[in-house]
Amino acid sequence: MAARVMVADRETVIDALRDDAAFALDTAMRLSRGHGFLSSQDIQAYLLDTAPLDRLVAAGLVSAEPHRDTVLIRPWPGPPRLLACIVGELPASRIVKGGYRVVTAERLKRELVGAVGRRADLFALLERAERGDL
Repeated sequence: MAARVMVADRETVIDALRDDAAFALDTAMRLSRGHGFLSSQDIQAYLLDTAPLDRLVAAGLVSAEPHRDTVLIRPWPGPPRLLACIVGELPASRIVKGGYRVVTAERLKRELVGAVGRRADLFALLERAERGDL
């Protein structure tokens, strides 16, 4: 897990990662459905290596120093972060409007359980979004 404080706005960082990342959890929900589960402005993404992070640092979009706080969902305030999980293979994903790669709905459900547990309210929100009710 690599955490960096975002120096630029969230949309700029997401756009800079479009070709490299599979966006996860709340970021995947926001990109695919226009709204998220969480109030934080963090970005959650999977990357194949650290080269995209180095590029974001060079462009002045994220901090050069790793951020020590890698808690995925924190109950305390803090700066908006890019939380990048460096993996050998990107998880199952799909392309959504704007050309962003996001994890599949099934993967998103598993990530949601892993992040917040079995929250009926959030699963109901996800199911409504999948049906197009939102």
